[in-house]
Amino acid sequence: MDNEKPICFQNEFDEVVSLFKSSIDTEMSKHPEININVDKVIQEFENILLENLNILKQVEENQQNKDINAKIEAMQTKALNIKTNLQSHRAMFIENIRTQIENELNENRLRIQITDVPKDEDEDSNPELIQSLNLLDSSIQELQQKVNDTQKAMQANINKYETYEKTVSSSLSDV
Repeated sequence: MDNEKPICFQNEFDEVVSLFKSSIDTEMSKHPEININVDKVIQEFENILLENLNILKQVEENQQNKDINAKIEAMQTKALNIKTNLQSHRAMFIENIRTQIENELNENRLRIQITDVPKDEDEDSNPELIQSLNLLDSSIQELQQKVNDTQKAMQANINKYETYEKTVSSSLSDV
């Protein structure tokens, strides 16, 4: 915000205030019938100037501020370049590590050979095994039916309780 205000040096500010004060004093001496608080007017004038001007101590300090700002901007630019380089190197490092890991995995991956599994001839001819498998199949089907029946019963209860909840909620909201 201070950068938008016009720059005024302290000696110039003091001179303007002094000129204003002497002008007021001169006019007041010409018109003694005017009754105003001169000190208050001068103070308000100074306050308005202070609000609207960027007052610097001396010209040398202004140059020092410009030099310091230039150094700060140069350092910020350098820091930004360093940050960009670090991000670039980090990305390259991560990519190199990823490539090395993929290469290691590809080199050390187990080679699995799929072969035909020999069929056990006793499986088809063993009547006890066939009977046990059939019993297991029917038990699985019964269990699936019971799960479906239980789900239907639970859904019916949920629907019943939702209706009850809505009734109670509407009764409570009416109260």
